[in-house]
Amino acid sequence: MIIIRKISIVLLLSAPIFFSNLVADAKAVEQSAQEKADIAKIVGEAKDGIPYTLNLSKAHHMRHVVRALGYGGHTEANSPMLFKTLRALKSVHAKKAPSQKITALQTGASGPQPANAIIDVGVISGSATNFSSSAITSNPQPTIKSTVTLQLFNAANNSSIGNPSSNTQFGNGVDLNVNATGTWPTTPKNSDQVLSLATFFNQPSGGGGPVLQTVRMTKAVDTLLSPPVVTEPAQKAAHVSLPNINVCLSRTMTNLADCDYGPYEAPTATPDVQFPMKGSVQYSSAVPATLSAQNAQIQFLIWKDDGGACPLGALGNLFQHFTTSNSGTPTVSWDFNNAQFGKPCFQTVERIDVSFMVAVQTANSSPGYVSAFVTSQTPATPANTTQIKYLTFMWGCLLPGAQILMDDGTYKNVEDIKVGEFVKANGARTKTRVTATYKGNEDALVYLITDSFGHKLEMTSEHPILLMDGSVVLARQLQRLMTEKTLEISTTKGPATLKSVTSRTYKGSVYNLKLQHAKNTYKDTNFYANAIMVGDNRMQKHWGLWHRKDHRDILARIPVEWHQDYKNWRSRTPASNR
Repeated sequence: MIIIRKISIVLLLSAPIFFSNLVADAKAVEQSAQEKADIAKIVGEAKDGIPYTLNLSKAHHMRHVVRALGYGGHTEANSPMLFKTLRALKSVHAKKAPSQKITALQTGASGPQPANAIIDVGVISGSATNFSSSAITSNPQPTIKSTVTLQLFNAANNSSIGNPSSNTQFGNGVDLNVNATGTWPTTPKNSDQVLSLATFFNQPSGGGGPVLQTVRMTKAVDTLLSPPVVTEPAQKAAHVSLPNINVCLSRTMTNLADCDYGPYEAPTATPDVQFPMKGSVQYSSAVPATLSAQNAQIQFLIWKDDGGACPLGALGNLFQHFTTSNSGTPTVSWDFNNAQFGKPCFQTVERIDVSFMVAVQTANSSPGYVSAFVTSQTPATPANTTQIKYLTFMWGCLLPGAQILMDDGTYKNVEDIKVGEFVKANGARTKTRVTATYKGNEDALVYLITDSFGHKLEMTSEHPILLMDGSVVLARQLQRLMTEKTLEISTTKGPATLKSVTSRTYKGSVYNLKLQHAKNTYKDTNFYANAIMVGDNRMQKHWGLWHRKDHRDILARIPVEWHQDYKNWRSRTPASNR
């Protein structure tokens, strides 16, 4: 049998899959005295960088939420279910204030957590007056609707220094990003501070009320001498043409040709996720002799592109990994060797994004913090941010014992296949080289399909199946599609009719293959498992993301009472921004 899962992970952010990018009118938004007063209260209640849960029974919280949603184009008229939900939540909060216990990623978490965060803020290209910031919301489970609004302010008086930006997403759990920019009206002093304020709305699909949080981050406008220098993580010389850095888990030491790092434990164990982070940054004025919670802030995040965040593992005092020097050019250096993110949160994953921040009080900026960022995202603030390649964590997605059709016509268990061997692909007419093999652990819903020849195959919800009409669908879509038309799949015996689809839960070891491709059709890297044609790791990734943007698929994944909100949003949002 075969189980296939969509591969990917978090620690606080990721690339957006689809969203609306609705910004305010080109003319600066007029700020009322009430708005400034509301922002001042919220900033006073929150702590820098820590998500703060909003209480809609408080008038200034409710006004702020309605204002933030309005900047994204969400009104009572076009978003009736959204505002019905807000009124219901206000009544709940009037009886019992929302808990502030889940305000940040918890060190002892046993799985990915929702994460709302600001990931960078600073000057743009060394300009003394232009600023930018990025924020993200990430959820490990699907959401009916997610919206994030971001704006920059002068921290001294809470006056806006740019227009608000807002992104929206329906029917997903993947990460949602937003970027906001602003221009300081005059040349600020080094000790002046720019305030980045993000507001998040997330309505979970699994029931329960929405999550409403705000995050603030206040940074001095003092600039770095140059962006951070990063020495780790880095690629092996042979891999520099690849878009990613490979971190291998559960590999044998003789199967590391495609790995840049790992493994760090015996392959029989469930390994910690580990990779090094090393680098330095130079400042224009003196830095503290020793970094501490009194003079510095640190944020170290990784996240998966299908949502959810995990905390950094037990490294103890994060400041112990930093050194400073004022001999010559003031410099702060870091050495996490190796950063450990633990076992529970990281199962089958592919693209992993990173955001690392160190902010210190310099002689010129104090009491404000001068920030430096390292990220695998496209940096919003290039003057104080260095971009590195994203990470790939190598795991697997097929049940042990799955029978794979080899090029010579024999069958081989998926766990026994080696890099460099050849499998049959494309209707058994092409031999295709195996370029990577993955092994890991899985805990997911499995769909069992049966065809007219009696072949049986199990796979997780987002695994792609190639239909004879040339389309590619996901396992979770098969039951719905079977009610609309007859489905034919490709097998070693030829076309077969899909007869049944059932589901169950599975927890255990998994494997997968990655195949060499000659075309970018995302249909040619396929192989036969239990005689049924399935896509490899590359196809699984591509088609999982592609189908999330499909209009019919979104409507099938969100409750009917939210359909009108979605249709209204879709009609007013350009296709390029959905």
